[in-house]
Amino acid sequence: MVDLDAVGIRSYIAEPDRGRRDWSEAPEAQAPVYGNRRRIRGRRGRRLMRQRGERIERSFAHLYDTGGMRRTHLRGHTNILKRLLIHAGGFNLGLVMRHPIGIGTPRGLQGRVAAVIVTL
Repeated sequence: MVDLDAVGIRSYIAEPDRGRRDWSEAPEAQAPVYGNRRRIRGRRGRRLMRQRGERIERSFAHLYDTGGMRRTHLRGHTNILKRLLIHAGGFNLGLVMRHPIGIGTPRGLQGRVAAVIVTL
């Protein structure tokens, strides 16, 4: 928070409730942390949190639950991270490709292709 405040960036970073803090060792960090807490409780902070939940956390929940990444069994933590990166890249590519086509899911293309073939 201190680094963001030094650069002049207003932070809206969620933080867990850690209870009371002792600011005697780092008194310069108290003002940026309290400012962040005040901002995330405001109207704009709550709107940003809803957008985060909608756009980021929902897609990761889809990857982990529906995509089966929660039960990935590979040797080594780096291999799991590589698998997650490829899986998330494929998910994002699917979103990008579906946007110009206008069809919601790849399964929706199956009926359309068959209809075009029957029409020809």
